Amino acid sequence: MSISSTKLSVIVMFLCFSIGAAVTAPSIGSAGDESEHRNKVTARFDKAALIVVASWIEKLTGRPVTAGPGVNETKQVTLIIEEPVTVDEAYARFVAMLHQNGYRTVESKDVVTIVKDDAQDQRRKP
Repeated sequence: MSISSTKLSVIVMFLCFSIGAAVTAPSIGSAGDESEHRNKVTARFDKAALIVVASWIEKLTGRPVTAGPGVNETKQVTLIIEEPVTVDEAYARFVAMLHQNGYRTVESKDVVTIVKDDAQDQRRKP
């Protein structure tokens, strides 16, 4: 799932506009601005492809995000962050959204890999 940043930006923008997802870039306050909202982000991914949300997190964190075997990159997911949050909190909400959709992350030093949450599958079986 890792692609060049230029191609990734074009893909994310195209997909966001085509599916109606709205993303607010990090708001950086100007010099002297002591606003609570400095360096915080909001997002509105409503029924967006998982790859679009993962690409946004990749750009936000600077860490490559890849999809493991069996991960449906086009699965529609929702991640809405209305109040500005830090990048760390946005990432935590991304991980929670993955969990709600049957996925989890495997993190190494350089890469975040999205994998199926086998433990969650086991709990669903009768």
